[in-house]
Amino acid sequence: MAADVRERWVDVAGMKIHVSEAGSGEPVVMLHGGGPGATGMSNFRTNLDHLSERFRLIVLDQPGFGSSTAELVDGESYWKLSARVVKEVLAEAGISKTHLLGNSLGGGTALRFALDYPEMADRLVLMGPGGGAVNVFTPGDIVGGVNAALRRFYESPSPERMREFVDFMVYDPAVASDELMVERFEAATTPGQQQFMVNLFTALAKDPEADLWKRVDEVKHRTLLIWGREDRVLPFDSSLLMFHRMPDVRLVAFSKCGHWVQTEKQTEFDLLVSDFLIAE
Repeated sequence: MAADVRERWVDVAGMKIHVSEAGSGEPVVMLHGGGPGATGMSNFRTNLDHLSERFRLIVLDQPGFGSSTAELVDGESYWKLSARVVKEVLAEAGISKTHLLGNSLGGGTALRFALDYPEMADRLVLMGPGGGAVNVFTPGDIVGGVNAALRRFYESPSPERMREFVDFMVYDPAVASDELMVERFEAATTPGQQQFMVNLFTALAKDPEADLWKRVDEVKHRTLLIWGREDRVLPFDSSLLMFHRMPDVRLVAFSKCGHWVQTEKQTEFDLLVSDFLIAE
């Protein structure tokens, strides 16, 4: 990776939030997914070189992930909390408006940010966003496989079970390197991380505000939806309701691609995102 990455910690919302930055230009907040061991850099490391040539990339470890403090706030939706953290990180950096790019859990945060702070959001890039998509056609046992792999990992964490979980994220397991497996396993097994993840998914399952799909028609921002046809976490047909209801939206889908479009279709993804963010 050639991009010059600058790291810092920001004290916001009673937490220490880890932020990595690269490049200069219009700001783009990059928000990672929510599987075990997920961090901003593990999600987006391979995309920094290209995107940092045009944009100021702000890569967060969302609350409780990576090097950010593991805190949940009683009575506050996780996505609302994480969106508030993004707002405060931006305020600390003197940024009044930003593009947002998020996948899975991070896509939910991006949607929540656009709903809660619409004047601070510019364009959105969403890849299989949590909360915003609804499975229409895909049999439940397809999605059930990844949930079972997640449970098995937390019942007895091991590198082998990490690999089993990650294999559900991608169409071709070869794109997930052994180095990435080590990085994610170490992050997933730091003290307190396992309990935080259990608390997080329990809270999301009970959260009355988690069904962001009910409000996607309120998101007026220009939006790019990117999906893998073979996504087994949020299947491609989940995109159809968002595409139908969002006022200003484009939808791009890739065959032979799972949940990690930014990794499996990296070159095309990078070009697609940069062109979308600068287009008139």
